[in-house]
Amino acid sequence: MDFPEEEKRKWIEWELKSKKYLYGKKLAREKYPIAEGHTHCEFCWGKFGEDAGDRKIGYHEKETNSWICEECYDIFKKYFYWKLI
Repeated sequence: MDFPEEEKRKWIEWELKSKKYLYGKKLAREKYPIAEGHTHCEFCWGKFGEDAGDRKIGYHEKETNSWICEECYDIFKKYFYWKLI
């Protein structure tokens, strides 16, 4: 995410408040199942799917069926205390 530090800080604060359901969850790094159509990253809304430019691999939380792109995972892993399985 390339935006000014102050904006990034505000974005992180917002996500911490609005995504409490992802705190401490177990995530698996997986290939997105194309048969499911498409979905979006829980944080940046980047698209997972089969089209060119779509994300193909990400972090999946099965209980909520949430997908997180690799870039957002790297940003938020220290805040949400995720466990990789």
